[in-house]
Amino acid sequence: MNTDVSINLVAFEVRGAGEPIVVPAPTKAEDGVRQAWATVRREHELNPGDVSRLHTEWEPSRADAVFLSSTFPDAERTYSFSRPAPGGWEQAFEEVRRSMIEADLAERMAEARDGELMPILWSASSPQSETLNFLPCTELVPSKLFIALANVAGTGHGTYAMHHVTKAAYDEMDTPFPRLMAEARGNLVRGLRITVHEVPGQGNFLSWSRDDGFAGSALALPDFYSMMSHSLETTRLVVGLPCPEFLYVAEAGTELGDMITQLTCESEYADTELVPCVLHVDRAGMRLLAERGA
Repeated sequence: MNTDVSINLVAFEVRGAGEPIVVPAPTKAEDGVRQAWATVRREHELNPGDVSRLHTEWEPSRADAVFLSSTFPDAERTYSFSRPAPGGWEQAFEEVRRSMIEADLAERMAEARDGELMPILWSASSPQSETLNFLPCTELVPSKLFIALANVAGTGHGTYAMHHVTKAAYDEMDTPFPRLMAEARGNLVRGLRITVHEVPGQGNFLSWSRDDGFAGSALALPDFYSMMSHSLETTRLVVGLPCPEFLYVAEAGTELGDMITQLTCESEYADTELVPCVLHVDRAGMRLLAERGA
């Protein structure tokens, strides 16, 4: 799915070919389709009669519509989104973004219908952060890190399908949000493992893991700080979240804490809901120390 609404993907189906030729063009351009066709002719040496069907994400401009009628009179022509009147692009873009998000959430709902409820970490800087506007959530770090809910189900191929609990879905539930979060935390706890790693001359650090993923969400457990501070015998913690699957903890102000910070900031995990980040946790709460790419 193309999520960049400023780019209009133009697809040309060619007679006798398998996959269509897809070319990007500027959405607002009055001659966007003509630009796309010029690219296709230059790169593939096609003639108009070779094209059996043409689809654009956005409705062609009047000028492009005339061009299409004269150049491809026998080709089927379709589009997905109506072209707005002059001055209406921003509203149109926002409506399409919303429809894309809702369609994606609906698809995930179907895939994860039989899953279990899990707490999901969200970074405000996530490339998917617009989705947060549609989700009930609570703050872990004000304006920086959030915890929301999703139904998660394994696909049987080593991956999982995830359907975020939306505000619309929550409004239809009879269960208060804190109770749903408690259920999700209970599901998360099953299978969580805490491993102590001893480093000669430097002390210990802890790692959290879970066979079914999402160990990073343990950060949202009510007793997380008390457990970690007791285990490491310190009141000041550094927590590294290199990805949603793992979580590392060490005493703040130590070489091990610096190691966790470096490991997290150098994580190669692709940004999704969570952007790899490092937190300082103490009795007063949590604050963001570092975030990859920041």
